[in-house]
Amino acid sequence: MQSTGSIQGIKLLYKIKNTGYPFTTSTIASDSTTSTSVSGLEKFTEYEFHVLAFTANGNGPLSPINVVRTNE
Repeated sequence: MQSTGSIQGIKLLYKIKNTGYPFTTSTIASDSTTSTSVSGLEKFTEYEFHVLAFTANGNGPLSPINVVRTNE
């Protein structure tokens, strides 16, 4: 298996579920961060989330979609 380089970070992609809107991307540096917060989401709305790792050579594969519904 060929190495694609060391992981430089993670990208979090999200959008409102079942819309034609593009995904918003938040880049998280790989300095041992294991969580992040997303602000500015609409109340009582379902969002689709993906994550992927990236290296100097590009993006890795997208994770499966995780759907989350916001609260108040």
